[in-house]
Amino acid sequence: MKKIFILSLFLLLSTLYGKDSDDMVTQYIKEQSMIYAKIDDLNASESRIKALRSDIDSNEKNFFNAIISDKEKILSIHIPHQDDQKLLEKVIKKNKESTEKADTLHRDTVRLKYYQALENFYQLIHGVLIATYMQDKEGFDQEIDRVILNNKNSMEMDKEGISKPKENVIYDDEDILSDINKYADKLEYLLKINTDMRTYVLTYQETIYKSEIYSTFGLNSMSESIGNSTVSKHLDPILKPIGLDTTRFVLILLIIFWSIILSTTYYWVVSITLKYVKYGTDDVLYIVRRLQTVIRLLIIVFGIDMITDIYLGVGANVDESRKFFLMTYIALFTYLVHKIIYTISVIKINSLKNKEKSYRSEIINLAVKLINFIVFLVGLLLVLKTYGVELTAILSGLGIGSLAIAFAARDTLANFLGSISILLDNPFSQGDWIKVGEDEGTVVEIGIRSTTIRTFDNALISIPNLSIANSSVKNWSKRLLGRRIKMYLGVTYDSNFDDIKKAIGEIEEMLLTHPQIATNKTQYKAKQDKSLRLISKEDERGVKNTLLVYLDSFGDSSINIMVYCFSKSVQWQDWLETKQDVMFKMAEIFEKNNLEFAFPSMSLYMSEGENNALKINTPETNQ
Repeated sequence: MKKIFILSLFLLLSTLYGKDSDDMVTQYIKEQSMIYAKIDDLNASESRIKALRSDIDSNEKNFFNAIISDKEKILSIHIPHQDDQKLLEKVIKKNKESTEKADTLHRDTVRLKYYQALENFYQLIHGVLIATYMQDKEGFDQEIDRVILNNKNSMEMDKEGISKPKENVIYDDEDILSDINKYADKLEYLLKINTDMRTYVLTYQETIYKSEIYSTFGLNSMSESIGNSTVSKHLDPILKPIGLDTTRFVLILLIIFWSIILSTTYYWVVSITLKYVKYGTDDVLYIVRRLQTVIRLLIIVFGIDMITDIYLGVGANVDESRKFFLMTYIALFTYLVHKIIYTISVIKINSLKNKEKSYRSEIINLAVKLINFIVFLVGLLLVLKTYGVELTAILSGLGIGSLAIAFAARDTLANFLGSISILLDNPFSQGDWIKVGEDEGTVVEIGIRSTTIRTFDNALISIPNLSIANSSVKNWSKRLLGRRIKMYLGVTYDSNFDDIKKAIGEIEEMLLTHPQIATNKTQYKAKQDKSLRLISKEDERGVKNTLLVYLDSFGDSSINIMVYCFSKSVQWQDWLETKQDVMFKMAEIFEKNNLEFAFPSMSLYMSEGENNALKINTPETNQ
């Protein structure tokens, strides 16, 4: 993605010409060899050696940036002394047959080894540059490992059998002695340079792979070209203290501009595109809108990541920054998956509400929570793996410490199992009116640990699922047909029993014909149950249609008629309206049959002499 972005960003600038250079590999070897020669100077102090080592590291970084930027030119360079190698091999083979040319043989052997080491160094450089053409990171890593291994094996063979002239050996030709010393030193330094380069490639392998985009479009060459411009000559001294040059500074500004534009226009661009391809449904647009924040964060973090890469460049130790950005990407993608799951769940639940099909919303909620928990757990494990934590050791540790963990989290685990028990037994659902112990109200949510209930005085109660699973639960909402109406009608003792009997019949007839009272002829819709459980289907579904009107008892101050029936609706307001209408009609029946409602009363007999008594009827009062 970064390659595509930088390509589009610098499509016009990439046509700038780069520098025409000589064989910079040979020049690099000469410079590094001179520094190693200074280090070998016996008079060099420790501080001087430290400074020279710093120069070696600096030259190494600059050289690698240079060959990355001029990759095609470096790959087109002919490896030097290949013809000389063939000639020397023939000469050496011939001189081995003659004992008189030992000096010449020694010189030619050292010289050949140097040419072979030089060829191996060129092959190392070429191999690394060719590896940057790999499209995927795995292929790049495999190619780098192959090149490094081949170079290491070849250089080990170049070391064999090489030595400087011995002090006790007299050489007939001083020029031959000088050549032997010269090529032996050059070979020694070249082997060190080669070893340093292998270490450098392995150390900055990640950064080299990322920097391939710069070499592909010659951005580093472009940087040097811009650096020679008038503007750069004024800006470079200002930017140098903060480790930037003009080209990288311009690139950083463009990335900032790109991030701002893309993050602010993301929703508009996506919505227009979806509508254009005729896939812009309300649900899809809702998902896109809900993901705006996390997408913007991803764009911003991606921009900061690119700026960091450009600022540090090849040769910088980016392990910690890599880990940080990788961890950030994992966290954002984890949050993105969570938002997608949540948003799709909202859409699906709303679509289910618009259908008449029954569903268990509490199961959907619990499933969404469990999926999100798994998503966040996977994200956490990936973050730990990014920082080098061995997941195998963690899982093994969980096995060893599972008993301690289970003991510490026994209440949480028990509540979770309680929620599973509630969902399996299905004693209540979200929205049901239940009573658990002294707590009564409407179920808001059945969670993983607890169930929340909204009481009728608008308080919110959270009850652990284990407590609910171990308690008796009264559910007023699991009724399909029939909410009970039960009352006693008291009539006075001076009422005519024929009138009472007639009133009872009329009340029963009124209830049987009432449109809101359930009878054995009332039809209802119920979901077909194909289970093999031998239970009463009406009791399971919550169907009650009993209707009873009888003379029940002779009370202290009234003759009592029992009325027992059920309203068709189980909703509280509908039940109240039905009950009110029934009571008005029963009052009319009483009035029609000359019956009066009795009220608690008592009779007092007061004596006036022996033969006269005064009877007083009074309402019963508090005594």
